[in-house]
Amino acid sequence: MTVTVDELFLGVPRDTTLSTGEERVFQVAVGQGDTLRVSLSADSASAANEVYLRHGTVPTGIAFDASSSGPLQANPAAVISSTEPGIYYILVRGQFEPRVATPVTLLA
Repeated sequence: MTVTVDELFLGVPRDTTLSTGEERVFQVAVGQGDTLRVSLSADSASAANEVYLRHGTVPTGIAFDASSSGPLQANPAAVISSTEPGIYYILVRGQFEPRVATPVTLLA
């Protein structure tokens, strides 16, 4: 079975949508020792979202290299201060969205 994941490019915003309970997975290629910061910006201040990062494999809510911290918020970010070279996978989760297909922007 082959699964494809949408690619993010460093410094290029990616528009998408999230609904309550929905998860989306992306990938980004990075070099050795880079700082990787991934932020999610929601169209609504009442949204509650999460961001998880993991090198080489898709993160989960319990297995990740970095995650957004603190209380759930509309605009979370996750940071890895020194990366390994290769592919990092990004999981974004909409815990609560005020409407179906709430617009969000992801930036690595």
